[in-house]
Amino acid sequence: MEECADGDRGSVVMRGAAGQGAPIGVKVRRRVARQRRQGPRTVDDLLAWAELTLGLPVVLGSDRSESHDKSLVLELKDSNGERWFLKYPRDKARFQREVTAYETVLASLGDRVPRMVGSSLRYQCLLIAAAPGALAADGPGANDPIVHRAAGVWLADLHASAPAEPATEMVGEKFQRRSASLIARTVDLLEPSEVEFVRRATMEIPDRSESVTVPCHRDYSPRNWMVDEHGTLRVIDFGLAGWDLAVRDFSRLAHRIWLFRPELREAFFAGYGRQLDEVEDRQLDGFVVMSAVRVMLRAHNQNDRAAVQRERRLLARLNAVSAGG
Repeated sequence: MEECADGDRGSVVMRGAAGQGAPIGVKVRRRVARQRRQGPRTVDDLLAWAELTLGLPVVLGSDRSESHDKSLVLELKDSNGERWFLKYPRDKARFQREVTAYETVLASLGDRVPRMVGSSLRYQCLLIAAAPGALAADGPGANDPIVHRAAGVWLADLHASAPAEPATEMVGEKFQRRSASLIARTVDLLEPSEVEFVRRATMEIPDRSESVTVPCHRDYSPRNWMVDEHGTLRVIDFGLAGWDLAVRDFSRLAHRIWLFRPELREAFFAGYGRQLDEVEDRQLDGFVVMSAVRVMLRAHNQNDRAAVQRERRLLARLNAVSAGG
């Protein structure tokens, strides 16, 4: 996809959406300043690039960036009333992953993904059409078996969007290396019994003689599912997309939802078209345990005691389930 040429930025005026006023401009300018890595990259630059890409004037709406601050996400509206999202990833790798995904495997998903209308390597940003509907995480869809079944169908199509490729590393060895590093960083945080469970769950992963990787979203959960009034599910945010084990895409759901709502897992895999085999189940358990420990470590470093205790209870639940309790 071609990058737009530079244009006259003098005509761009910072304007807030109705009810937003000037503070949104000040807030966004500060976020861009914090995220800037090199070169003159300001909100005016980004908006001017968006106008050149669309061939229409735009006004700045709300800041839709998430709390993790990995990307600046601005909602725009053009002079025809169409909504767009301008994404400015904090790191180049995230930008490249998303652009690559849109230009390759996502093409086969048709209108079940938003449309990327442009990307700029110079400004490290993308312009994406707003997807219709609302986030499943913000409503009952997060716990709706119909939505989870649709999410299974969507993910099966993503995983099949390109021929599978051989894994470049034995899966069991990869788990062992990452687990050893994680345990070393949390040895003063975890109880001895927790360390033993984490070691058992992540360092005894069975291997296949020929493991394969497929195109993956790698942040697949209701917070990235858009559901419209007709029940059509679309998926957003491909900043982590890449080739990985298929089970990697189930880990966030298994970590946050399926452990407590097994009927949603059943609905999901009905849509996905098959169940996991024994090896994949063990691999998924390993991903979930490592995810819980990472969240616990991050919460500990942020002095979030409630989150630490939540993940500790999750580890206890996973341990009980693995023991048949």
